[in-house]
Amino acid sequence: MLALVSVKDDSEALKCIDIVDIVDVKNPAEGSLGASYVWVIEEVSRICRERNRLVSATVGDLDKSGLASLASYAIAGKVDFVKVGLMADRDKAEEIIKSVMKSVNGKSKVIAVGYADYYDVNSISPFELLDLVREVKVDGVMIDTALKVKPSLEIMDYEEVERFIKTAKGYGLICALAGGLKWEHLEIVKSLKPDVVGVRGLVCGGEREGELDPELVERFVRVLKS
Repeated sequence: MLALVSVKDDSEALKCIDIVDIVDVKNPAEGSLGASYVWVIEEVSRICRERNRLVSATVGDLDKSGLASLASYAIAGKVDFVKVGLMADRDKAEEIIKSVMKSVNGKSKVIAVGYADYYDVNSISPFELLDLVREVKVDGVMIDTALKVKPSLEIMDYEEVERFIKTAKGYGLICALAGGLKWEHLEIVKSLKPDVVGVRGLVCGGEREGELDPELVERFVRVLKS
């Protein structure tokens, strides 16, 4: 499993770049997958390229395909993975994914994100997302949470998450799991065996808008890979 940690800027990236597998750039003040500034993404990407580290970036919790297209086009090729949150129903989610794939045009891998708490934000469910990406090809899928009220593993039960991961892998997709994960969830996560495990709040003392703590990053990676 690859350890992904979300950072706000280059200073946070430098705190974890030699510890994690994937440095993810986001703006937690603007939502679950809040998009950062292009210049911040470019600087973090430059640092990651110099250290031979994978980098990803979010383009937002999106319900508009035009905005998705613009945002993904701006960072295509600057990162290894473009993560797009699908804050939309199935039809609009399909439109968004198609626009992102066209804008990225193979320059980065595209990760489509569904929310465990989809019913609270009227968006496509993780399993509807799996059905959709069989038709509209992406490189990977992720479970996250939209509202950050409860962790993904306390919203979906073990069997549901396991089925999601096994199905995604069966489709040949990268499969990632995130969404307010806590320390007590990590052994469960390890048994589920997603390809990527993503955290932010866990390594910021429980406050996702707080400052990243490199000691907690080290602990996260150590526990995940033990």
